[in-house]
Amino acid sequence: MRDKVKLNLSPENRRLFARRQRENRANPTNAERHVMGLLAQLKEHYIFEKGIFTETKFFIADFYLPAPRRIILEIDGPIHEHKLGYDFVRDNYIMRTRRIRAIIRVSNDDALKMKASELKQLIGCA
Repeated sequence: MRDKVKLNLSPENRRLFARRQRENRANPTNAERHVMGLLAQLKEHYIFEKGIFTETKFFIADFYLPAPRRIILEIDGPIHEHKLGYDFVRDNYIMRTRRIRAIIRVSNDDALKMKASELKQLIGCA
C-alpha cells in the first residue's frame, strides 16, 4: 500500500528545485547525453530531470519513463559510491509513495559504453 503524501514545499525549496532542475537540464553529463541519444533511437518517451516531491523536500530523477513503463533511470557518477545509504532510502521512499515500477541505477562508465539494444533490454526487463 502506498503512503499518502501531502505536498507542502516551502517557497525556498520550490525555488531551489527550479534552479537545480534548470542547471541540470542545461548541463547534462556525457553519460546523460549518451543515454538521451539511445532513448531517442529507441523512440522512448522520457522526462529528463524529473522532480519528485515529498512533504518537505524534493528529489530529481535523471530520467523518468512514464506509463506504461513508470521507470526511473539514474546515471550515477562517482559521488554515489559514498551515498549508498542515502540512495537506498531515497529509492525506497520513491517506490513506496509513487507508482514507480523500478529504479535502475547505471554507473557513468557503463552508461557511456551502453548500446541501444542493451538499454532496451534493461528497461524492458524492469
